[in-house]
Amino acid sequence: MCPSLRENGKPHIFLLREPHREKEHAQNYTNSVEAISEYADIVDILYQVVERKELSEGALDLLTERLGSRFKLVADTAGTRLVQLSHYFPNVEQKLLELMDDNRHQIRLRVVQSIWTDSPPSETTDEILRKALKDKSATVRQFAVSRIGSHRLKHFQRDISHLLQEETSEKVIAEGQYALQQLQD
Repeated sequence: MCPSLRENGKPHIFLLREPHREKEHAQNYTNSVEAISEYADIVDILYQVVERKELSEGALDLLTERLGSRFKLVADTAGTRLVQLSHYFPNVEQKLLELMDDNRHQIRLRVVQSIWTDSPPSETTDEILRKALKDKSATVRQFAVSRIGSHRLKHFQRDISHLLQEETSEKVIAEGQYALQQLQD
């Protein structure tokens, strides 16, 4: 049986039976030794979390650090796993919110990008997206609007309409108009 965390109403976090197989998976996406090493760190942490059913501060710090990796595979994996873990560990929800105040736009962007197939608990998702709609980076605002539209978060219609009244970025405006169409369908 594969190691996993599973509770009703929460994302199922499952891993391959052997950690080395999970780590070898990274080789399908990169040949960078450094990227594979960073990915392996995430795998090791996840196996610890699943086995112990607890997330240490050190493990959370490592996942957060990997969110800032220069390697897309590593950053995407860290973001996805942080979002999944936020359903099991309240300190991850808090960390995601704190990351939305990070001075690096790339970190704020990656938090928003991580809201894709899984999302943090709804109140946390809403708070992240509201912060992102007011972000100083047009790219962060654009991704926030995109996520709102793709997830059909109708309760954000007023927020997007307000954003569009003051927005100067053509990309954000176009994405916002498209998101409003998605929310009206």
